[in-house]
Amino acid sequence: MIIPPSLALGNSSEGALLFNYALKLWRERGDEYSVAWALMELSSANGASLHPQESIRQAREALEIYERLGATEERASCLCTLAKVLRGVGQLDAAEDAVVESIRLLSPGEDQESSIFLCLRVLGDIYCDKGQTEEALRQYEEALRIATALGSSICLSIAHYVLAEFFTFMTAGDKLDEAQVHIVQTKSYLSVFDHPSFLGRATLLHAWIHCRQCRIEDAMSEALHAREILEGHGTSLEDIDSCNVLLEALEVVRGLQGTSQRPEERA
Repeated sequence: MIIPPSLALGNSSEGALLFNYALKLWRERGDEYSVAWALMELSSANGASLHPQESIRQAREALEIYERLGATEERASCLCTLAKVLRGVGQLDAAEDAVVESIRLLSPGEDQESSIFLCLRVLGDIYCDKGQTEEALRQYEEALRIATALGSSICLSIAHYVLAEFFTFMTAGDKLDEAQVHIVQTKSYLSVFDHPSFLGRATLLHAWIHCRQCRIEDAMSEALHAREILEGHGTSLEDIDSCNVLLEALEVVRGLQGTSQRPEERA
């Protein structure tokens, strides 16, 4: 089966319509592999929008088809997608079971290490949601180990970003130096491939790290740069709004710092 590249249309409404049309045709033709593939794509799209229950149904149907076909690697990928959607609706135990089963199905080796890497990131996120931060950190660090072994700039940028985010928001503020190291690494790896939306989010995270370090001017500079990147590349309004919220907060803090100075200091 050859899947047209034009079908890879992400989460757009046009893409969803096209996938649904292709799904109908493949069902009529009895092409189960293509049906499962289309269901997976639709599940990923619906899971990121407002249709999580439909996404769960589609992922479970795709999983049943892959099990019937004996497609182990595709089944593992489907379980990871299902885990992300289940996490999104708060079914954390079911999400954990799904991603652990996905990892079990994948054999360590260069051709499946990138899939294991993605599963470990999802598992770490689930443990964070459960408040099991030590277990989450173990998964993230193992993901970084795999990314390093693969030598993949994409995987390395993701692994370092996740750890920077973890040390910024999931600790008591005593790990900000480690967060700083990881975000610098993230931006370094992002420099070798073109992904402006990811770079914008990484720059915004760098601003948050500076903010938590009370380096207000540095935080302001990074937040402004992040907004510039995100506005220039059609990124989601949610990311841009996050920049604006942080910038407004920083302006307030900067104003308070100015009023707290003694008159001779302000002069």
